[in-house]
Amino acid sequence: MRTLIEYKSDTFEVLPSRQHEMSAATARLENKIKLRWLAQDRVEVTATQWVGSVDVPGVGPLRVVPKLAGSELDVLAMIAVAEGNSYDVLDSLENHHSPGKVDSLPELLARFLTDAANDVHRQGLLAGYRSAQDDLPYMRGRLDLREQALRKFGVLNTLACNYEEFDTDILENRVTAAALGVARRLTSNAERRTATGRVYEDFFGSAPTQPPSPEVVRRTLQYDRRNERYRTALTWSMAVLENSFLNNMFDVGHARAQAFLVDMNRLFERFVTTLVRLSLPAGLVAHPQADDSTVFRSDTDSFAIRPDIRISDGLRSCAIDAKYKRYDGNSLSPNDLYQLTTYAQAYPGWGPVPRSMLIYPSMGSEAPRTIRFQPDGRVLAEVHVHPLPIRAIIAALSGGDQIPLESFRKSLRTWLAMTPDDGAESA
Repeated sequence: MRTLIEYKSDTFEVLPSRQHEMSAATARLENKIKLRWLAQDRVEVTATQWVGSVDVPGVGPLRVVPKLAGSELDVLAMIAVAEGNSYDVLDSLENHHSPGKVDSLPELLARFLTDAANDVHRQGLLAGYRSAQDDLPYMRGRLDLREQALRKFGVLNTLACNYEEFDTDILENRVTAAALGVARRLTSNAERRTATGRVYEDFFGSAPTQPPSPEVVRRTLQYDRRNERYRTALTWSMAVLENSFLNNMFDVGHARAQAFLVDMNRLFERFVTTLVRLSLPAGLVAHPQADDSTVFRSDTDSFAIRPDIRISDGLRSCAIDAKYKRYDGNSLSPNDLYQLTTYAQAYPGWGPVPRSMLIYPSMGSEAPRTIRFQPDGRVLAEVHVHPLPIRAIIAALSGGDQIPLESFRKSLRTWLAMTPDDGAESA
């Protein structure tokens, strides 16, 4: 398997006959992986913020590994944090950190999903009531008058019934079964594929109904005391279902590829949102990805803005944006600076100067800094730029050194309290 670091490029030789397949791949990958045909039968492959594995026609299996986030295990830990998993799940991931372990992201995910699903199955699958419809020779539940009139008008020996069925064919088991079915195709390890297939048969036999789309599952699924033990299995299940592209990817002649790719931009936003929520003082609430059409208006129209996180006490608010970019030692892009300045003006917070915050992944020991917007010497807004050491934060959440986590919480609360900041610079 070829390996490529996110945001890096490499060149590979490809048979000329595969050029039409590469063109199809370029269109269907939608810039997740950029492919550019070069002279002398070569293709340039450029990784973006999408990490994982993809089987590209003419190139073969390609593994895109993260850099800003650390390793593939760190990516899985970020997913676990974003989904609200307990510290013991993170600790189990920490125990897999080893230079000798070289499993790709989908291989790791297939293994963790199989283990978590096995744990759930050993404890017994959850059962519950679900809506069912069937034609029965006797009355059960409620008569579906519409179906009876349309399909069985005048028929008295069969009734169209709507009723509640109590069994294991419920959402939690359906999602897990569907994810296990996909995970079997993600792994190239025969032994692991067999183990995954075995637990898949257990779940599919109990919940054969196809689940709704991941978007619907996210809106529907709620955790409580009954299904909390499913959280880890469902975390890995949703990761599989949301990031796998097994169908309709490439289908040119006999060429077909499968892909498992995680959008690190989106994952970093969710990770930061969870971290901010855990760090907020009492009385403040974090609202993620909320559209606001009240800021920009014209005589005939309005324009929505959507900060990644809006922190509010019910009366006033401030904004935080999470940018998955390498800003260690680098200046902010003008577009990001303009955006954060707008957020500061729209959501000024609680201090004398409107403020906003930008959080980015840090690979070093960068200190937070503040950029001031001060035309003619008047400070009109401040953008607080905060590095986030992902690897150290994950280790702290797993029970390790707490200093990085406490440092982030202290910095966030200091910024919210509008304590004077000494490390400011002018824009």
